[in-house]
Formats: sequence, C-alpha cells, structure tokens
Amino acid sequence: MPIVLFEESSLVKKGKKPEKTGQKDPQRFEGSSPFKGSSPFKGSRSPQEGAKAGQKGWLRLRGIIAFGVVFVFIAVIWLFLVDFAVKKIIEIVGTEVVGARVELASADLTLSPLGVTLEGLKVTNPDEPMTNAFEVAVVKATLEPGPLFMRKIIVKDLKIDGLRFATVRKKSGAIKGSKRALVKARAIEFKKQFEMPSFEKPDLQAILAGENLKTRDIIESLKSDIEKAKGGWASQIKGLPSEEKIEDYKKRFKALEKSTKGSGFMGMLSGGAEFLSLQKDLKKDFKKIKKANKGLEQTIKSYEGRINGIGKAIDGDIRRLTDKYLMPSGMIKNMTLMIFGERVAAMAEKGTYWYKRLEPFIERGGKGGGEVEVVENLRGSGAWIRFKEKEPLPDFLIRKAMVAVETERGIISGVIKDITPDQKILGRPTTFVFTSNALKGIRALTLKGTLNHIDELKALDELSLKVEGFGLKDTNIAASALPLTVKNAVIDLDLLAGLKAEAEGRSLGSKFNMAFSKVRLEKDKSTGNQMQDVIADAMTGIDSFRLRGSMTGMIKDGALSGEKLKISGDLDKIMERAVASLFTKQALGFKRELRAGIMKELGGDIKGLGGELGGLENLSKELSKRFDLGKINKNKKDDGFPKIKF
Repeated sequence: MPIVLFEESSLVKKGKKPEKTGQKDPQRFEGSSPFKGSSPFKGSRSPQEGAKAGQKGWLRLRGIIAFGVVFVFIAVIWLFLVDFAVKKIIEIVGTEVVGARVELASADLTLSPLGVTLEGLKVTNPDEPMTNAFEVAVVKATLEPGPLFMRKIIVKDLKIDGLRFATVRKKSGAIKGSKRALVKARAIEFKKQFEMPSFEKPDLQAILAGENLKTRDIIESLKSDIEKAKGGWASQIKGLPSEEKIEDYKKRFKALEKSTKGSGFMGMLSGGAEFLSLQKDLKKDFKKIKKANKGLEQTIKSYEGRINGIGKAIDGDIRRLTDKYLMPSGMIKNMTLMIFGERVAAMAEKGTYWYKRLEPFIERGGKGGGEVEVVENLRGSGAWIRFKEKEPLPDFLIRKAMVAVETERGIISGVIKDITPDQKILGRPTTFVFTSNALKGIRALTLKGTLNHIDELKALDELSLKVEGFGLKDTNIAASALPLTVKNAVIDLDLLAGLKAEAEGRSLGSKFNMAFSKVRLEKDKSTGNQMQDVIADAMTGIDSFRLRGSMTGMIKDGALSGEKLKISGDLDKIMERAVASLFTKQALGFKRELRAGIMKELGGDIKGLGGELGGLENLSKELSKRFDLGKINKNKKDDGFPKIKF
C-alpha cells in the first residue's frame, strides 16, 4: 500500500480538486520508503518548480555562510578575548583579596585537555609595595568537564612551579583604600613592648614636673589629717576640767584641811566625809584628763610614724621612676623576650593577615553535608535548591595541588589536597604536606597541617613545622637592634600552632622549641646605646643556647588581639648578669640625683609637717600641765592626791 506523505497537495491549497484514485499523483510516493526505487518525478520540471528549487538552494547556502560567520566570530573571541578576560578577572579579584596589586603575565584557556595555564603571577606584599609576597612562574590546572554541566568547577590536578617568596618589584604594588594600614598599626602597638631600652640619662626636671609623686600625695594627706586631728582634740580638751577648776579643787582641799585642825573627833568625821567626796570628784576629772592625754599621745605617735614613713615613700618613688625612665626591673629578668619578641610578633601578625585573606578559600557560610541549601537567586524570584547527592561535590574543588617552592637553598615540594570553601559538602578537610631532604645547609624540613572546617562551629586548623640542621652563616641576628652578626650557627626547630573556632573569633595557641649549636657571634661597630652594646658583648661568648616560647591570642576581624607572648631560655641568666652590672652603675648616680631633686621640691613640705605635729604636741603639754596641777603632794610616790591626816 502506498504511503501518503502529504494529505493535501499544493493543488488543494490553490483550490483545485485532487485527481481520481488510480491516476498518478506527482505528490504521492509508492513503496515503503520515498527514497527507494525510481523517483516519481520523471521528465523535465515546470518553470515554477525550477524557480522554487533554485530559491531553496540559495537559502541553504546563506544558512551555511551565516553559520560559518558565527563560528569564525566565536573562534576569534576565543582566540583573542577569552584569555584576556581570564587574565583580567584574576588580577582584579586577586588585588581585592590581597589588598595589594596582583599581576599576571598571561593566561591560556584550553579545550583539549580542558584547563587553564597561568604564567608570571605576581602578588605584592601589602607591607612592602616594592616587594612581592610571592610570585609563580607557571600555574597549570586541569578541569573535569562533566561537573561543568552542573555549574561546578572541579580541578583534577593543579601544578604550581617556580613559587618564590620576597622577590623585588620594579614598580610599587600599593593600591588606594587598603585596610592593611589599620591592621598593621595594631601590630606596631603590640611590638612596641619589645623595643630595646637605653641607658641614656633622662631629663630629671621634666620627670619631676610631669610625674605625680606618691610622696607628695602622702604629705598632702598627712597635712590634712593632722589639721583635722588638731581641731578634734582642741574641741575635746575644751570639755575637760580647766586649770581654774583644778585650782579651785586645790583651794577647797586646803580650806578643808585648815578647818579640820583641832576640831575634835566629830569635826574630823564631818570633814573627812566632805574630803572623800571632794577627792572622788577630783579623781574622776583627773581620770578624764589622763585618758585624753594618753589618747593624744598615741595619735601623735601615729603621725610621727607616718612622717617617718615618708622616707620609704621617697624610696618607692625613686625605684618606680628609675624603673620607668632608666631600666624596668622586670625587663632584666627576661631579656630573651626583648631580643626575639619583636621578630616573633611580626611573624604572627603577618601570618594572621594572610590567614584572613585566604580563609574564604577554605570556609564559606551555608548548610552542607548533603542537606538542602537555599541560596538567594538574584535574577528573579524563586531559589536555587541543592538536594542530597549520592556523591556530593562542592561548587569549587581542587582535588590535588602539586607545589614546588624555589628557595636559595633548593626546592621544597609539597602536596595540598581537597581545597574547597565547602568542606561540609565534601566531608573532608584540607590537608597539606611539604618536605625536603636535599636543601643546601638544611638536613631536613617537614611542614604539614590540616584545615578542618567541616563543622564551622568546631573549626580547627593545625600546623606543625620541624626543621633539622638549619645552618646560618654571616646573617644578622633576629633582633636587628643588636650590633651582632651570626658568623655560624646550626638551628633545630619544633613548632606547633593551632586555631580553634570560638564565639568571638579564632583563638590562637602555639608553642615552639629552638636549639642553637655551633654558635659564633661577632659584634659589629658600637651603636652608641650602652644597653645594646653590653648585651652584644655578653652574647659573643656564647656557643650554644636554647629558646622556648608560646603565644596565645584571638583573631577577630583580620587582626590579632589579646596577645600573650612568652619567650625564655638559658640566655636570660647570661644577659641578666651583664645588664645588671651596667644598670647598677647607672642607677646609683640616677637615684642620687633623683633623691636630691625630690628633697629639693618636697623638703619644705616635709618640714612643715613637723610644725603641724607641734600643734598636737602643745595640746598634749597642756593636758599634762592640768594633770600635774592637781598633784598637791608631788613629792609622794603615789598618785599625788591629797590624803586625810589623822
């Protein structure tokens, strides 16, 4: 049965009736396929049919030409613009992340194999715009094509060759509006506590004029207290029996004694009763005077003790000012911290800065672990929804990065695995290991660590560094202020550091041990600072020593705060003896001058306290006079009160 391809012919569309059944129809094909057998169109075409066929051929040719133009246009864009676009994106984003200029010589995006190659990557050091923090000769990344259809960038292999640190730039890499200055200012404040002191003689007059002496406060307090005591005792003495009253007692005793002479027994009994009553009143009043006088004498002794204590206050001021302006006493006990603390603090601050810059590559907010994650769709209403996957993959992942670090001593090779800001989706932390056993002057080096941000609330980053047999020759010592050159030394280092997620930021904890052997230090020319010269002289005789230290703090908003740095070692005792000897000589002269200056300024006030105290002593004399006034029989060993004579 013939197959009808068209139910209506062109004739039907023109209003003509189709031919009867059984007649040949040019619009009808016989057989099971229109392409089998001979063509039903035999003979020549009509003019209308030929025109239509020519028109279709022309349309087909124009389509091919248009497709070719589009293909060539896309090819031109790919060849000339894609690489340029990739290069610019890396430079712009990198500059924003680092806070200093990032430059790239070239970028090459390839389709087979799918990947990108970067050459000449330079990242400026934000602290030193004329120096690169690092530069890389070649970065080559191979991408997995499949995940791209799911809008995921999965780097199968990343190879970094020619990574070098602290290279010199020809042009400054500084940018405007960098926040690095604010972070650096905080670090400078922290490092100020490690500035090497000097024995330069301070301005004594300026010190005394600007300092609030505790001795002056004590004198003012004593003066005020004595004035109040004088007023209080003067008021109290007014309420005691006066001299007139005591004289009256004496007169009454004498009159009574005179009246009882020769009066007989009855007169003596009558006078004796009156005598006892008078004596009782006198004892009562004298008891008040005696008690008051005793209390006043105790008050005077108390103030005398405080006045005598002014000498100790002066000693305290001298000691405090000597420590502050000449040499802090606690500093002598930990000179190791003063020498090496600034370098350690600077390294910690730089590490903190770079950690904050790179943190977005290892952690990003949101839910993970296969749970549904809703992210705002900026292009319209609705949301992108991530459902649980059988083998979940993050949006960005570098499975393995092979890194070759070039140093003056040789190449350090390392492997970094699972670099992603979505560890919670991948379910694995980022790990890295760098090792080398073929470095010039270094027996062995191992750096390894784990950046675990699978659970952001329990994020924990750990790092360990072990260096064996690190040789130093003709190198400035860690503290640049010291006029010393390390002619030779061999260092062994063990370092452990960790960052733990806390509510207020990342808490830092670290500790290290360093052993220096085969040490030979040579002193350079004098710096003019006696302190530095003495320490340098003491260290030139050392052939080995150890350092141990720890550092804690909190990383918040890209800055390290609440730092507590401790460094100690067997250098402390050696330098303590050397510095203490110099300090003792300098301090004796400074203390003599300081004491003379304080006495010159406060000597008059101290003498004035003696005058103020004299007022209380006069009151005591007055009470003693009243008491002695009532002692009629002063030659007796008893209390001196009048007795009844029988």
